[in-house]
Amino acid sequence: MDKHTNKLVLASGSQIRQRLLKDAGFSIIIDPANIDERKIEADIHDPRVLASRLAVEKASSVSARRPGALVLGSDQVFTLNGQFAHKPKNHEDLLEKLLSLSGRTHSFHCGYAFVRDGVTLHVGVDQVQVTFYDLSTDEIEDYAATLEGIGCAGGYRFEEGGVRLIRDVAGSHFTVLGLPMLGVVAWLRESGELEGILTKKTGGDGV
Repeated sequence: MDKHTNKLVLASGSQIRQRLLKDAGFSIIIDPANIDERKIEADIHDPRVLASRLAVEKASSVSARRPGALVLGSDQVFTLNGQFAHKPKNHEDLLEKLLSLSGRTHSFHCGYAFVRDGVTLHVGVDQVQVTFYDLSTDEIEDYAATLEGIGCAGGYRFEEGGVRLIRDVAGSHFTVLGLPMLGVVAWLRESGELEGILTKKTGGDGV
C-alpha cells in the first residue's frame, strides 16, 4: 500500500491545478503523468470524449505506480468552431491564436477522473464557453509580448492578465482554469473520500 493514501495524488504538474486543490484544503502529492496525448487525440473527434479519455489515461498511468492511492487526472481540450487547437509553443504561434479569438467564442472541455489501483472510480467532464472582446491588434500584440499564454490551451491565462481579453464566461471559471472543482468536490463528498484527504491543522497553522 502507498504510505500516502491519506493524500490525493494529482497526475499533473500544472501549478494552477495544484493551487486550486491546496486552496480547497486538500493534502496532495504531485506526480505528473507522461502519456502521448497526440496519439490518443488522433482517434477521437468529440472534445468531451477526448477530455475524459485523457483524464483517465493520466490518472491510470500514475495509479500503476501508486498502489492504494486515490489519483486524480485532468485534462483540458480547447475548441474553436468545433476544431481542436493545441497550446502555442512560441510567440508567433501565440499571436496567431489570439488574433483568431478576437470577438469570437471558444470552448473548453475539461475532463477529470479518479482512479485507485487501476480501477476508474469516476469520470466527469465540464464545458465552458469564453467570448473575447473585439480586440485591437495593438492590444493583442501587447498581451502576446508578455508570453504569459505560452503553454496554455487557449493562449492566455484567465487567472492573470488574460482576464482583460474576456467579455463573457458561460460556465464555471474553474473549468477555464483547468480543473472543474465543483465536480471534483461533489464526487469526493458523495464517495466519502473527502475527509481522508483534507489537510490536517495543528493549532492556528496549516500543515
